[in-house]
Amino acid sequence: MYLLIALTVVLVTNDTPFRERIWLPSFYTDVLFALAYTFAIGWYLNRVTEKLNQKYPWTTNRPNRVRWQVLWGIAIPLLVLVVLEVVYVRFFLQLRPNFSSLFLTELPLSATFLLLLNMLHSLVSLPAPAQPIPLPVLEKPQMAPSFLVSTGHTQKPVLMDDIAYFIILDKVVYLVSIRQEKFVVWETLDEVMEKVDATRFFKLNRQVIAQIRSIESVEQTPTRKLLVTLCPPIPEAVYVSKDRATVFLTWLGK
Repeated sequence: MYLLIALTVVLVTNDTPFRERIWLPSFYTDVLFALAYTFAIGWYLNRVTEKLNQKYPWTTNRPNRVRWQVLWGIAIPLLVLVVLEVVYVRFFLQLRPNFSSLFLTELPLSATFLLLLNMLHSLVSLPAPAQPIPLPVLEKPQMAPSFLVSTGHTQKPVLMDDIAYFIILDKVVYLVSIRQEKFVVWETLDEVMEKVDATRFFKLNRQVIAQIRSIESVEQTPTRKLLVTLCPPIPEAVYVSKDRATVFLTWLGK
């Protein structure tokens, strides 16, 4: 890329036909001068961009970054180019500097290339987008295989498979097993629901949490509530409200 820029500047900024220029020694010194300056500018812009990235990052201080990038990346290199061009033409080629050609042709073209180089260096130096931090996958807590109940002054575990339902009777929560055993549970139904597997147990209403195996039948009533028949049977009718009927049937069908 630097080679292409140097050759473009040399070829565009001289009116002498190319076939004649290749026989002139000054053509080759012009090329060497352009190459030396272009590669030096490339190294210089790398350093300038690194320093400005540290002091004026694009992401947090854009106005100051643009100001200093134009000054150090374009204005100063152009000033240095003018000085070097005058010294090169006056003392090396022993010619009188053509300031009209310098300011009307070489400087605009050089400024354009410098702008492109600054944009390229700035883009390359931009920080890579932050990669999203993967969130840890929380494993689903393993449900206990049994439920602890009270029998007199002692406690015993009841296997989840043996539980038919939990029910509130006289303001006390009981666990009823499939063998029709009844045990006191010193917890609320909401606390019980947190300990059982929601794929196997469903809170039918404010009084009953039933295991899916204990549900014998479901009947829709004229009021769109669901009448649920459990085993072991419960003397009072157990209903699922119409608001929760769809959720309950979806759970029952899984």
